[in-house]
Amino acid sequence: MRSRNVRRASLTLVAAGLLLVVPLTTAWAAGFDSVSSVSPNRLPPGSNNANLVMNGSFLFSPTFSFSPATGITINTTTSGPGSSYTVNVSIAANAPTGARDVIVTDIGGSSTCSKCFTVSPPPTVSSVSPSSLAAGGDPVTYTITGTGFLPNATVLISNNASNAITVGTATVGGGGTTITVPLTAASTAVLGARDVTVMNDDNQSGKCSGCLTISPPPHAVAFFPAQRGAGLTGQVVDIVGAGFTHGTSISFSGSGITLKSLSFLSSTNLRATIDIAGGAALGARDVTFTNSDNGGHGVCTGCFSITGPTSVAISTPSTINGAAVATFSQPVSGVSSSNSFVRFTGHTYNLNTTITCADPDGFPTSCSTGFVKTAALRPTSLITPGQHYTVYIAATGTPHITDFGGLTVAQASQDFRGGLFQQGEGAATRFTWRVVKTSSAFGGSYVVDHVAGASASYRFTGSSITWYTNIGPNYGIA
Repeated sequence: MRSRNVRRASLTLVAAGLLLVVPLTTAWAAGFDSVSSVSPNRLPPGSNNANLVMNGSFLFSPTFSFSPATGITINTTTSGPGSSYTVNVSIAANAPTGARDVIVTDIGGSSTCSKCFTVSPPPTVSSVSPSSLAAGGDPVTYTITGTGFLPNATVLISNNASNAITVGTATVGGGGTTITVPLTAASTAVLGARDVTVMNDDNQSGKCSGCLTISPPPHAVAFFPAQRGAGLTGQVVDIVGAGFTHGTSISFSGSGITLKSLSFLSSTNLRATIDIAGGAALGARDVTFTNSDNGGHGVCTGCFSITGPTSVAISTPSTINGAAVATFSQPVSGVSSSNSFVRFTGHTYNLNTTITCADPDGFPTSCSTGFVKTAALRPTSLITPGQHYTVYIAATGTPHITDFGGLTVAQASQDFRGGLFQQGEGAATRFTWRVVKTSSAFGGSYVVDHVAGASASYRFTGSSITWYTNIGPNYGIA
């Protein structure tokens, strides 16, 4: 904006001995010198011998000044081409920053270009959002907040000599208080904190130290639990890894798993709640992680599994001091004498037994809390030969035996008859029970149980052995 102060004066013309005095009026003054713009229109403190081009309308030889003038020294003024003048100035390092008026003065008065020139402060950078950038991720637009950003400002990232971080074109907004700029980090980018610098085209810059962190892409190292059974709902799964943010989302390959919620606990921990459809395909699933805020993404291959019901195979003791062994199709926990026991068949009395459990590698483990693959039930008293027994595993009641997919193991049972021998060192006895019906006995027919096809081998020392057999009526050699 220009204004003019007009001096009241007169112009004296002398010609052919005739003296003419003409007053200077506003109409005359309107054609005198004025400034419309200054280029460049800003300089930083400490600028020396900088040339400013004054654009405008100049009829006489003007003089230029600044208001306020503090810290600005005009060195020279030179008439330029066309309607311009070049003013060489120096600005003190401690010159107050802010807008200045440019005043042009000629014989007719003065004209002011309001706030046409600025002693510009350096930019300041206060924050970067988001604050992390994932290595190997997708481009993300970041917002830099501060002050004094000029239209042609550029953004620099520290420790980027290898150009592992790509910086896009910066866009200044908010009256010089914000910059938006796309950033991308290669997978080879060194992890850690970086400084973010904004450089104005007047060579002034501002820096935010450590405001941007190059982080690893999101990835998981463990799921707890790593498997859940088909048909279960509201299952809580804790995920341990790295590179997680508040913007992390996850998805499971295949169908049948519904993510109900996902909580960010820390950069290394997430907690998911999922529902699994009853008809979901069994087997391993991939889990994909995506960070919407810093561009990170990663896949954990086969990290989570959907399991089906656990089956139980029971082997019964073949000796009077043997154990019944339950083998589970997949590891379980919660085995105890309350849900796994040996009974006389048809009765509710449980034999006193000891239970020992082993993991899939055959090492001993806790029956209640361990990774149980087999459970051996050994009665504390010898089994009675010929007696009928039943082994129960995962009997109905509490506590339940559950597999590591969270499913309750269904009850399994197996009947057996007590053997006729005790296992000793080097002994191996083989036999089968045989049921024989006879009608020749007094009083009518009845059933006789006896051993058929029995044989035994024993370790001995010496040069000879005498072998005895029992011969009974109608039975032959036992």
